Amino acid sequence: MNNEKLLEKMCAMLEQQAATLNALVIKAEALDVKVDALDVKVDSNHESINSRLDSSMEAVNIKLDSIDYRLTNVESTVSHLMSSVDNLEVLVKQTKASVASMETDHAQKLGALYDGYKVMYDAVGDVRTSIKKMEYEQEKHEFMIKWHDSVIRKTS
Repeated sequence: MNNEKLLEKMCAMLEQQAATLNALVIKAEALDVKVDALDVKVDSNHESINSRLDSSMEAVNIKLDSIDYRLTNVESTVSHLMSSVDNLEVLVKQTKASVASMETDHAQKLGALYDGYKVMYDAVGDVRTSIKKMEYEQEKHEFMIKWHDSVIRKTS
């Protein structure tokens, strides 16, 4: 059960990473739109905007480098998470195999226990039958003893 929770948690983390990645892509697309707008302005005001555009482009490049660095970290994290998920899948398979083995072993033990119970039940039945026979024989003997006793008393 803990493996399932861990797997769910990892999936949630992957979804978070994907959402972050999507946000970064949207930011990159927004930056791309801004760069296109700057190109239009450069075409209309060639000389005056050229110097401002260069400084703006440097800032954009720095931001893109930062984004690229963060994307690389995200890719590394996703790769690590995928490796962890693979390891978890292996552990889940091993756990399932262990549980199946335990269930089989337990079923065999329950079968043996039931067989022993049946043998004991049959043996107790045989003992009861023997006791009933012995009680019957005892009653016969007691009757015979009482009869002999009464005969001896009458003769004495």
